[in-house]
Amino acid sequence: MIGCSPFCGSRQFGDKAPLYFERFFNHPENITRLLVHFCKKGYKGAHLLPYPPIAGAGWQAYQILGENFPVIFTLMPGDEKIQWEWIKKLNTVAVFLHAFETDKLNIKDLKEFCRLCRHNGVTPGVSTHNPGVTIPRLDEEVKDIVAYLAPLNPTGAHVHPSLESAVKAIKETPRRVIGMKILSCGEVPPSVAFPFALPLVNGITVGITEEWEIDENCKYFEKNLQVMARDRLSR
Repeated sequence: MIGCSPFCGSRQFGDKAPLYFERFFNHPENITRLLVHFCKKGYKGAHLLPYPPIAGAGWQAYQILGENFPVIFTLMPGDEKIQWEWIKKLNTVAVFLHAFETDKLNIKDLKEFCRLCRHNGVTPGVSTHNPGVTIPRLDEEVKDIVAYLAPLNPTGAHVHPSLESAVKAIKETPRRVIGMKILSCGEVPPSVAFPFALPLVNGITVGITEEWEIDENCKYFEKNLQVMARDRLSR
């Protein structure tokens, strides 16, 4: 899936963050252009945030393509009412609770989030920045979680508490895992990142800012597709 981190100017991009925020969040037509190009490549899926500029760009892409491609959303901290309005408006297949909330490991709140997702007809998942700790804990204590959105890259950047513990947790969980930050914010080329991440996960979300980057990432994804861990539950 095409990812959303550049679209909101995530601070993980350092000096580029405010430039990305201006380019995408303040000009959502640039998001729409990338979504349309990505889908026309045959990759019909996106990871979005339920904020008007980003989710609205997805809606505009629907109008251009004449097709409501599936999306996953990350539910952000703060006012959830408007977020759920966008989640319901688009063809949402899963909602992932933001890692800021997930990694608190408040089991009662996480169970309530899963219940809310089921009530609204979407698959419950959680995002984590601390997969080496969070994934094993939630495997044991929150049974309704279907998937994790977890950082994974060969340098271990943004992967906590360590790359070794994260890989172990991802290998051992019976749940689906979507890899994020696999390019380490552009520090790792797809020729290296994809062969590392794909054998461990069931899907990936990649932040992309240019059409040529879409072409390059699709090329390396296709080259390494045969190694992707597609059916974790059959292991």
